[in-house]
Amino acid sequence: MAIIVSKNGHKAHKVERSTFDKEDDLQRFLRDNPEALPIDQIRDGASLVVLAREYATESGPIDILAADDQGRLYIIETKLYRNPDKRKVIAQVLDYGAALWRHSSDFSEFRTDLSEQVQRQWSTSLEDQIATRFSTDETGTEALLSAMKECLEHGKFAFMVLMDKVEDQLRDLISYVNTNSNFQVYAVELEYYQHDSYEILIPHVYGAEVKAPDTESRFPTPEWTEERFFAELTGTNPEAADVAHRLLAWFIEHTDKVGWGSGTVIGSFIPGIYKNGAMNLLCAVWTNGKIEFYFQWLTRKAPFLDAAGREELRHRAETLLQTPVTDDMLARRPNIPLIDFATPDDFARLTDFFDWLINRVKES
Repeated sequence: MAIIVSKNGHKAHKVERSTFDKEDDLQRFLRDNPEALPIDQIRDGASLVVLAREYATESGPIDILAADDQGRLYIIETKLYRNPDKRKVIAQVLDYGAALWRHSSDFSEFRTDLSEQVQRQWSTSLEDQIATRFSTDETGTEALLSAMKECLEHGKFAFMVLMDKVEDQLRDLISYVNTNSNFQVYAVELEYYQHDSYEILIPHVYGAEVKAPDTESRFPTPEWTEERFFAELTGTNPEAADVAHRLLAWFIEHTDKVGWGSGTVIGSFIPGIYKNGAMNLLCAVWTNGKIEFYFQWLTRKAPFLDAAGREELRHRAETLLQTPVTDDMLARRPNIPLIDFATPDDFARLTDFFDWLINRVKES
């Protein structure tokens, strides 16, 4: 298979599919580019932080140990298509999961060991690695680590195989496992191309389309409700709960849907609007008293794909937050305390931003 690359519609070049020379190269690429894993195809809006490479277990080193923004651990194994051991890769990742689960009784020991590896590999703390990736404060980071502890104790891992080519036999095996077990296994095929100094990757996810009917029944993660959400938030932060009440009422009136999260520790509601049959999520409001602005996702869709659109979003965000908004902030999902919008004027500034945002997305 080949792709066509051109510059400004001219000088088109046919680029043949390439491959990574070594599995180590594939690991390094994933470590430095976690966005290459499209886990938002597994759970809408999800993102991933890489915690450690070659994480040691009694069953051998896990190529990549990662976690998503709900605290679920991802056990990732990299294999090149030409590796004859690729047929054993499902058993391999499950073996790693069993090794982690066997030591789940002492999360503090696991956290200490993981912290040491993060410090050695990233020159930062485990807490800062999580906070930087997910834009969480100390409370949010600890809540995510608590969710990670719960997932570890229950063995609620996501298993992922990352390859340069996924054969039909492995796809069938993953479909069978996901349909007939409590496991959830995914394969990601990375189409890899090289052109001049550029690397082009096209990821394909297999396994997300199949979900075992009782996968969640063994380890229930109930969807949050309005009653449960406000009972939690009111008990810890009544002033933030008041802002959340007013904001929920506004979103119910002005958006197409408000969904409730399924986090194991932190609850949320997420408003969205439909555009061309697709749901565009605007933000998330959390029981930790924060509102998470989805700048990262907004800049990946019209009307904010080009420089002019992003500058317009930046200007509106600066008016909202009353602080300079950097490129880095636009590339992330900043969490802002709800109480920052408690006064009538501040709350009006917040709803004005979302009113503008909704209209811009619908007009695009």
